[in-house]
Amino acid sequence: MIVRDAAVAFGGVKAVDGVSFEIPAGGVTGLIGSNGAGKTTLFNAITGHVKGATGQFILDGEEISQKPIHNRALSGLGRTFQNLNLHDDLNVLEHALLGLDRNMKYGRIAESFRMPWVLREEKKAHYVAAELLDHMDLLEYWNEKVEDLPYGLQKRVDVVRALATNPSILLLDEPAAGLPTAEALEMMKKRGKSMQIIFLPES
Repeated sequence: MIVRDAAVAFGGVKAVDGVSFEIPAGGVTGLIGSNGAGKTTLFNAITGHVKGATGQFILDGEEISQKPIHNRALSGLGRTFQNLNLHDDLNVLEHALLGLDRNMKYGRIAESFRMPWVLREEKKAHYVAAELLDHMDLLEYWNEKVEDLPYGLQKRVDVVRALATNPSILLLDEPAAGLPTAEALEMMKKRGKSMQIIFLPES
């Protein structure tokens, strides 16, 4: 991941000003700064969640600065949020399947007719989802609604959802203490994927 001269301003006030860095592949990097330093705003700029951001964001040699949010995700950019972006009405397994849905290789018509290859893809997705949950110590909670889980486990569900998209880089916004980033990297290695992690430690 390469960031060049990233900047974000709100009403003339610069929240991020000329930030540049390069992250090597296959490692974990912390982005440190005081409260209000613009760390989350920088994450929002990289992922496309803030308007008016300038600079270059390059992922695996591809310029993604002008892409919309969903296309940046398809290019391999995963993200968790400081304020959890989960669905209270879905269980833990369903959150993992939400992330995997982006990689499904069939259309909605084939899905509605329950074609054989659709069933094969769904079986594969459930296997991958269970594997992710197991490696993040969530498998025993697979059928629990996320609203019924303690905050620390909800943070792990958010990571699983992001990992399920098969990202090249994962941005973790203030992960809870003890969040298993090493396990996340090992999980992706087993899936044949080299992944970078950038995390914002809690201030």
